[in-house]
Amino acid sequence: MKDILIDVVRTGKRHANYDYIVRRTKVWRAIVSGEGIDEYYHQFNQRETDEQFLQRKRITQQITSSVCKNVRDIEFKVPRSNSITRVIGTNTGKEGELKQFKEILKTFWGDSSLDDYMDIRWVELNDTDPNSFVVLEWQPFAKDEHAQPYPYEVKSEQAVYYEYDNNKLQYLVALVEDNGKTYTGYWPDYTIQLKQITDEETLKKIKLADGEETSMTFVETGETVLVIRIKDDYYTYFEFTAHKLGFVPAYQPGYMRDLATDGHTFLPPWWAAEPVLMNIFSTKSQLDLSIHLHTFQQKLQYRPRCNNRGCMGGELTEGGICPVCKGTGWKGITSVQDTIDLPLPKSKEEMVDLENIIHYVDQSVDIVTFLDGKVDRLSNQAIKMVYFSELYSQTKNVEKTALEAGIDMQAVYDTLYPLVKAMAKDWEFMVSTIAKITDIKVPTISFTFGKDFKLKSIDGYYADLSLANTAGASQYVKGAIEDDIARIVYAEDDLAMAKYLTLKAFNPFPGDTPETIALKMSQSYTPEFYKVLYSTFGFIFDELERENPGFYMLNRAKQWTLLEAKVISLLPEKKAPVMTFARPIPETQPSNLE
Repeated sequence: MKDILIDVVRTGKRHANYDYIVRRTKVWRAIVSGEGIDEYYHQFNQRETDEQFLQRKRITQQITSSVCKNVRDIEFKVPRSNSITRVIGTNTGKEGELKQFKEILKTFWGDSSLDDYMDIRWVELNDTDPNSFVVLEWQPFAKDEHAQPYPYEVKSEQAVYYEYDNNKLQYLVALVEDNGKTYTGYWPDYTIQLKQITDEETLKKIKLADGEETSMTFVETGETVLVIRIKDDYYTYFEFTAHKLGFVPAYQPGYMRDLATDGHTFLPPWWAAEPVLMNIFSTKSQLDLSIHLHTFQQKLQYRPRCNNRGCMGGELTEGGICPVCKGTGWKGITSVQDTIDLPLPKSKEEMVDLENIIHYVDQSVDIVTFLDGKVDRLSNQAIKMVYFSELYSQTKNVEKTALEAGIDMQAVYDTLYPLVKAMAKDWEFMVSTIAKITDIKVPTISFTFGKDFKLKSIDGYYADLSLANTAGASQYVKGAIEDDIARIVYAEDDLAMAKYLTLKAFNPFPGDTPETIALKMSQSYTPEFYKVLYSTFGFIFDELERENPGFYMLNRAKQWTLLEAKVISLLPEKKAPVMTFARPIPETQPSNLE
């Protein structure tokens, strides 16, 4: 493994797609951030001089980053989906270890958690540099402590050499150029590093032939290191403490495979809109130039020649530019405070029509209107190229129904599904790797999600509920829609959500209409237990809540025991119901919390 690292340093070799990735990544970063986008202007040599080309670049205000943000914004909504559940669990009786492990995850990304890293930075890397690597590193720690892993990002231009075998990373060589070159090699069980020596005083003390090694002690630190000469440079060689994980603790966030490299590299999620965004770039440049050249009135006027002494067409006879007319040779208005004064004529016939002195000519803005409309069309097209299928998004001669809107949303979900699938895979990899690094046993690691990411607004769910009522859908279908509405309403209130789920779970007549409930309450075969429960429903749960703090966060079995005792105390004969409960009682409280 050491030989591979030295060979990379000696030969400067790069992986097969290195140049392609670096070139493509530079474009993606420019589109997303707007920084460096002017490098992709193209000069129209037949009609544009170098000076005119530079001027066009100066006056152009690009909007590609803004349009791309509109395309990308929906990606950041995915982590807020109610269909996503992240679970981390440990063995019974080891809640202390689980709490400690979760504390480690909370500070994974500085003062932010692992989930924050995945929800924000992981998405950003996919959009700007999907071929980068995220490496899990950690600092030395005491024996009675656990390691604190953190993410170290290797940009695609820094990932100079790596190899996969059956889609499994075998090793990674990263190059960082900062006050010399530092090559770091990541292998399944250990990490090694070659760091270039740049200190002139140190270099004077070393005399080695190419390929030779020697031990050297630094006087300042007292540290003894191995020094290797590779061609004309000297490097210190260092082996970090072997982690013995059995795999390289690194992964690439990208998931959209690039067919141009036979799937060996990755594309950003918005790659389908890249040609459209570059077209916006060109069209917006033409639009800004046209606005500056044509969207102002042309002024025509009669003007007397400058009468400054010695002024001859703007130049003074003794040399220099006339200070009065500023070299124009004409008298005229130079600011809003100036006026053109005409002598008062002796008669009406001698009076000159002022419109014949100054005339303003309006310019045609047809080309500007066309270009402005084209920019708008391209902006909308960029979003459609990423999220919508033409088969679904086009509706001709009919209004868009709720069904068609639902199809469009399904098209969005189809686009987001690979993103969430990749996010789940990388999240589980990172959590399991952190568990091995910290030596904390975490047998339960799960990132689950549904194909419906439930990204609709509350208005959208109410529209679905209205449609379900009109269509005569079952109470179970309508109940599921109501659950989605509740998840939005109580998104930031776990206790309120738990209370909603509890009250729904113990409702003795779920989904029944008021008429049906009234009929059941009058029937003799309806157990008295459920009649009492329904008629005192609010009173009973208020009592349970006051007498049992945290009642709504208890598991269902415990809640049922307390509820059953409360209802029995209100029964005339103090008897429990013949049947246990209308529906099976889950063992644990359903929740989206970890």
